[in-house]
Amino acid sequence: MNAKLSILFYAKRAKTTTDGLVSIYIRVIVDGERIELSTKRFTVPEKWYIEGSCMKGTSAETRAINSYLDTLKAKVYDYQQQLIWEDEPVNVENMRNKILGIEKRSHMLVGIFQQHNNEIKALIEKSMHRQLMSVTKPL
Repeated sequence: MNAKLSILFYAKRAKTTTDGLVSIYIRVIVDGERIELSTKRFTVPEKWYIEGSCMKGTSAETRAINSYLDTLKAKVYDYQQQLIWEDEPVNVENMRNKILGIEKRSHMLVGIFQQHNNEIKALIEKSMHRQLMSVTKPL
């Protein structure tokens, strides 16, 4: 139940745009397993403060992006609390689903068909077994 959760923002220099901007990514680490997702925000590489996981400066754009990153961090901690309140394990899969807004489905269509097919197969086998027993039964 006590999962170790770490959150880090970083500028992914491998994803540089044609304008020279880099993507800002969020890395959520739950018990040593990580999730990396794009924040859909961009920055100039020189403005990114690696140690602080935020942008340097006091411009309106910098404040807006840093505020957005703080909001994302707060949401991740809220999702952790929701999982704890729902008695769900705090793991990478559940955290990814919460962040991306994927709801847990109780029944999938393929699963329903598979269950139905298994039940029919069992009935057919049972019926064939009875017929076979009645044919081979000694007179």
